[in-house]
Amino acid sequence: MKIENETFKEVVSELACQITTERFGDNTWVAFQDEDAVHEYFEYSEQAQEFFNSKYDEIENLLLTQFKLILKHN
Repeated sequence: MKIENETFKEVVSELACQITTERFGDNTWVAFQDEDAVHEYFEYSEQAQEFFNSKYDEIENLLLTQFKLILKHN
């Protein structure tokens, strides 16, 4: 099966994000503000980021091997 690389990355990222959020709950995100305190943005906490990275790799490998996917790079 062939799948667009971007689509594959979006799916893997979404799954890893959902699992990370379920695992860490309120401790998933850290809020930051820009220098002017106009815009607020969120990043994973350090532990959640490490977990997300590991889970992303795990899901990516599982999907590629189990579904024998071939990614199309544009």
